[in-house]
Amino acid sequence: MFGFSLALACKAVCSHIRRQQHPSAVIRIKLNNVIQEEGQINFAMIFIVIYLFLLMLGTILCTLFGTDLMTSFSISFASMGNVGPGFGKVDAMSNYASLPDPVKLISTLWMLLGRLEIFGLIQLFMLSQWK
Repeated sequence: MFGFSLALACKAVCSHIRRQQHPSAVIRIKLNNVIQEEGQINFAMIFIVIYLFLLMLGTILCTLFGTDLMTSFSISFASMGNVGPGFGKVDAMSNYASLPDPVKLISTLWMLLGRLEIFGLIQLFMLSQWK
């Protein structure tokens, strides 16, 4: 999902630059030989912004509990991306056992966010969706 959104966002940025050079041009964004609608492009941009915001929030929260900055960023990125080991205290030769308990809880929540999709988990907690 992130790879598709990133490719779509890059194409959207390039088309926006072309639109600034040629304001009256009609520029369509194609991905996999399919013309993408404006709603899909906006969805991809919102997804990337929320992903980066959650990555920053996870890094700040882990840092508040006494973990160094590189390890905190690595924990957040590895947990949300479900990619395994990170850098610092959670590299390939160590594990998460030495981390404080709140950091492990944050890591668990970020793993859920990364695995179950961000928007699906956010909608689970929105009361207006429970009608």
